[in-house]
Amino acid sequence: MNLKHHPQPARKRALNPRRLRICMVAYSFYEQDNRIMRYARALLDQGHRVDVLALRRHPLSSFEELEGARVYRIQDRVVNERTRFDYLWRISRFILHSAGVLTRKHLKTPYDVIHIHSVPDFIVFAGILPKLLGARMILDIHDIMPEFYVSKFDGSVDGVTFKLLSMLEKVCASLADHVIISNHLWYRALRERSVPEEKLTVMMNYPEEIFFSKQRPPKKDEKFIFLYPGSLNRHQGVDLGVRAIERIQQEAPE
Repeated sequence: MNLKHHPQPARKRALNPRRLRICMVAYSFYEQDNRIMRYARALLDQGHRVDVLALRRHPLSSFEELEGARVYRIQDRVVNERTRFDYLWRISRFILHSAGVLTRKHLKTPYDVIHIHSVPDFIVFAGILPKLLGARMILDIHDIMPEFYVSKFDGSVDGVTFKLLSMLEKVCASLADHVIISNHLWYRALRERSVPEEKLTVMMNYPEEIFFSKQRPPKKDEKFIFLYPGSLNRHQGVDLGVRAIERIQQEAPE
């Protein structure tokens, strides 16, 4: 896998008299997480300062400034977990580590906003002390944890673990000042079980238009081409796409 970061075209950055200090925390590789990178670029374009606490993959350095974002890679990770306990242990270490780094940095120069990216939701606990000291906290849910767990470890929505994770989801959401969810399908699930409607916002994972061209190669036949860029998990809505294709068969028999 090529770990080299590909910079975006130069952008004109705003001069913001109300410059916010924002710290993003994510159990992921920042340079491979398009959603988080786009948040960072948007905030930097508005003149804010962005720090990121994330994972490190060899041979990248523990600190790097990428397009203005100050990226602190605070924990190494090799993706070789075999059991759910491997995941839990490594994530727990990351939460403790990020809590320590985040608190020290906040005490030195306070952050205005702590932006927590899940999964898992309980990374939000890393931002408790800065929140108590005045920072606002956002919980950004990239995937709903109870359903994610069921799909990954062959659990059941009627099982004890699913119910416990749903309760934990509600606790984590209550600690945040606002919650962002990445699609309307999950918005309905969160609204019904964990988050008040006025505290919940949908922010979709749209692709960046700068990478795409309106030009199309000539087609050699009349086949109808359908692209699904996602995982084959029911909770991510792939079943809706399958049912939709069935409904348009008569209009697009090819």
